[in-house]
Amino acid sequence: MSRRVVVTGLGAVTPIGNNVDDFWTSVKAGKIGFDHITKFDTTDYKCHIAAELKDFNPQDFMDRKAAKRMEPFSQYAVAAAKQAIDDSGLDIEKGRSIHGWMCHWFRYRKSSGYGARDTKSFMKRDQTESILCLFRL
Repeated sequence: MSRRVVVTGLGAVTPIGNNVDDFWTSVKAGKIGFDHITKFDTTDYKCHIAAELKDFNPQDFMDRKAAKRMEPFSQYAVAAAKQAIDDSGLDIEKGRSIHGWMCHWFRYRKSSGYGARDTKSFMKRDQTESILCLFRL
């Protein structure tokens, strides 16, 4: 049974570009994302290279407070998703029907990711996040 998929927007947060245009330009140029590790001291490790993100500023995609409460991997996912939503051209803020699909935001309680800075105090707060859902009418 085949299913149809529609890609409505693209987003990219990668070691060779923090948006789709930069990423695609780097791919066409044959650029690689591996370089010396800069996020921590690698003196005691055998490996000294990784594919780290460069020049990523989470505050370009979320407010400072939200960025501070998220692990970096969550920041990357939010940034890429926000780019994809913006690229789609859908007006999801209004929750309106688009070509038979209904866009709606749901709020849910978030939990801390692996390696959270202060898990106990983080979990005591009543923090919620949003997720976008599309429904077929």
